[in-house]
Amino acid sequence: LAPSPEALKVMKVKCRGSSGSLFGRILAPALEQTFAQTERASAQIRCASLAIAIDLYRRSHGQLPTGLAELDPRPDESILIDPFTGKDLLYRHNKNDFVVYSVGENKVDDGGILKRREGQGPPPDSGIRVVISAPAER
Repeated sequence: LAPSPEALKVMKVKCRGSSGSLFGRILAPALEQTFAQTERASAQIRCASLAIAIDLYRRSHGQLPTGLAELDPRPDESILIDPFTGKDLLYRHNKNDFVVYSVGENKVDDGGILKRREGQGPPPDSGIRVVISAPAER
């Protein structure tokens, strides 16, 4: 997995601290982009891992968990952490689908909106939506 949120913060501070030098001014923007890409990738991996755990729970219990705390076996704590905030990833569900998501780069909970808004940057939230289909008739 990607570095922890704490490790990324330390790297960012060190990167900004080196911006007084010519090398630092040239390198800092590229490193900032790399950190953001790392956080996005880490969020996607963690959300996918949790989506699998949630679906396994659904298959064994016949329903979705009401919250991530119900997952059994409990995922490793590092999987539950949103790399953008250092807090738990978010989970919403209804009868037909569920979404596990990170607040993303804007660090605001946009309710699990995963699609990019036209003419804007990255999607508001970053994560995985799983649609639950009815069993096929035989």
